[in-house]
Amino acid sequence: MDAVCFGSLAQRSEESRATIRRFVAAAPPSAIKVFDVNLRQTYYSKEILAESMRLADIVKLNDEELPRIMSLAGLLCKDEFVLGAADWPAPTI
Repeated sequence: MDAVCFGSLAQRSEESRATIRRFVAAAPPSAIKVFDVNLRQTYYSKEILAESMRLADIVKLNDEELPRIMSLAGLLCKDEFVLGAADWPAPTI
């Protein structure tokens, strides 16, 4: 199985963003596309995050990034609605 991983931090310039989009589009249809959210300083925008999430099968983010993304999307984000990693059930294989 093939996989493609791309992140928001690498998309901070228009040229690299376009290159990454072409790379993701050229991946085999069966490839898993993983978007790694990296909210650093001002190197991201709502549009870049939204388009990258649309391209992805899986979105990797941490517990600090989730509330920020929810806020950008205009979604309610209260601590009681966001589970920490310790609250998630263990994966079963």
